[in-house]
Amino acid sequence: MRPASLLVAVALTRCTCSSEPEPIALTGVQPARAADDTATPITIVGSGFYPQIAIDYQSSQRSAIGLQFAARLGEHALELVTYSDSRHLTAVVPAGLPPGTYELTVVSPQDQIARLTDAFTVIASAVVDGGIGDAICRDRFGQDLAPTDAMSAEIRDTGPPDTVAADAGPDDRDGRDAIDRDAAQPDVAQPDVAQPDIAQPDTTACTRTPEWWNGAYGYRLPLSISESISGSLLAGYSVPATVDTATLINTGKLLASGDDLRVVRTVGASHQELDRHVVDLDGAATQIWFKTLADIDGSDATYMLYYGNPAAGAPPARWADSMGADAMPSAVYLAADDFEGHVVGTQPDGWEGAGDYSVQTDSGNQVLRVVGTGGGTADYFFAGDYAWTDVAVRGRIKVSTWGSSMYYGLLTRVESTSPFDTLWWGFLDTNTLELYTLAMSGVQAEALSGSSQRRTINFSPNAGSTWHTLETTLAGSSSTHFYDGVQRTTYTLPTSFLPSGRVGLCSGYSVALAYWDDIVVRRYVSPEPSVAAGAEEAACP
Repeated sequence: MRPASLLVAVALTRCTCSSEPEPIALTGVQPARAADDTATPITIVGSGFYPQIAIDYQSSQRSAIGLQFAARLGEHALELVTYSDSRHLTAVVPAGLPPGTYELTVVSPQDQIARLTDAFTVIASAVVDGGIGDAICRDRFGQDLAPTDAMSAEIRDTGPPDTVAADAGPDDRDGRDAIDRDAAQPDVAQPDVAQPDIAQPDTTACTRTPEWWNGAYGYRLPLSISESISGSLLAGYSVPATVDTATLINTGKLLASGDDLRVVRTVGASHQELDRHVVDLDGAATQIWFKTLADIDGSDATYMLYYGNPAAGAPPARWADSMGADAMPSAVYLAADDFEGHVVGTQPDGWEGAGDYSVQTDSGNQVLRVVGTGGGTADYFFAGDYAWTDVAVRGRIKVSTWGSSMYYGLLTRVESTSPFDTLWWGFLDTNTLELYTLAMSGVQAEALSGSSQRRTINFSPNAGSTWHTLETTLAGSSSTHFYDGVQRTTYTLPTSFLPSGRVGLCSGYSVALAYWDDIVVRRYVSPEPSVAAGAEEAACP
């Protein structure tokens, strides 16, 4: 007998039908400090932030989604605690908390509790005597710091320098030795102010707008996204920022791993770090893909690219392994699969079709290995959503076995009915690309004899047995087709032909052997938005 009600913990984008939700965990707070007289918006970063859904099978009116997260710093409750996604909560630190460093506690709707020690620092904004004004002192990265005891002593002191304590310590800003305060001073009148190599310098002339996201990062590039379609570009569009990471790595500004390459959106005093996908790291034109968080009408300059943190940990980079029904959705694209999240030797979940295919390794990288089944037919594999319409679909392929009319290709707008139509773009042989509109009877091995050839393009050099990229973009009835990033042909679909569909791969005929990797599906508009990077900014000293 089915129970009358069921209580489960889920992410809004998937159902994890289990009474034991993933434990919540905390990894950080952004920003991690604030003045005591200011209400400060923050983002809480962690994992397992799943709402609670109550499903009542007898009355839909009694079903509900529970988003009631609670958070506190020490014993002080945070305000406006709001669910963003499974890795982010937002909240407001109220003004008036006593200065100090606090432990963060978060309670989920399932009454799970997670704690993070030394998570947030509240700094006194009251100014000591000496005329600094009302500004809070800043460290070399632009972060708020409370005045030190040594600073206070020097600010209060109006006597000659030899009255300052001799053990005031070295100048931490540039590593120079401290001045011996007991040494004889030259016979010149001493100004009635603290000396610049003793007191903290006034850094108010070095300002950055918006404020710096994280003081551990020494550099940033402002990003401006521009769109020119009719109407607004809706939120959730995947865009790439293009950066010369080879130069940044060679000059010591960026880690060779790229782990400190971070995308952050700043609105007012609120910062939110985004998941990102880095393509061609250590190159002159590295692409850092991320998904926009708000609609854009004209332009949006709220995004920044930060780098220069030698102690950076693993970045948020949830972009792939999202084709399966139970997979977490991509945070960068509509869907993607790099096959890293699958067990080697098994068929990847979310894909279906004919032939011998499984996840294997190629030079230490997990890929989809496809072996032809023979019999004069081609083998096909499909994944995704039949409702996809205007999309860009990209995949990397390496062919190990070539032959006459082998047909390795990428399929788009695969229809749901059988027989169904689809658009095919790929290799005929090592020097020929072709475009077909296929008529297929089902998801099984099938010959291409029932297809209609639309385009044939010769190219050189020979494709050989190295990795290449195939890509198709679709906007309404217009399709554009690329090989290794270069546009090769276009085609206009017949009216009402292939209005929507999922994606697929064709592995070739008989003795075919090929590897597929990094399958990406993203929304597409024409013309696409552009992302311009501004001049590099360094953190204030």
